[in-house]
Amino acid sequence: MPLEHGARLSAVELLQTLHRPDEALVLAQEGLRVAPEAGAPHVVYGMALAGRGRMREALQQLRTGQSYFESDPGEQAHIESLVRVLRARAPDSLRAVFRADSLQAAAARAARDSITARNRRKR
Repeated sequence: MPLEHGARLSAVELLQTLHRPDEALVLAQEGLRVAPEAGAPHVVYGMALAGRGRMREALQQLRTGQSYFESDPGEQAHIESLVRVLRARAPDSLRAVFRADSLQAAAARAARDSITARNRRKR
């Protein structure tokens, strides 16, 4: 299962459903060891961290994963929806963290959109 990110995600979700979150986390970490420069392992690891209630770390991993999907609007939107779920479930003590993340993500999207528009005008 080294590069089978979909299979790894399914296995992580199954382990979490079976109330075996520690095993889910180890399996997700293995994905990062195998493919640290790919987005999917970061997203899977972020989801496993969220399953353990480690929202701040989960958010960081989701954003790292998102950065690898810069040219894939579908994956960008999918990860944004995961972040929204995290934000809704995060404790009040992390409200400022998620607010800062939202502002930073909006700025990154604006910069990316600006570059895309500029490149279109050059053609």
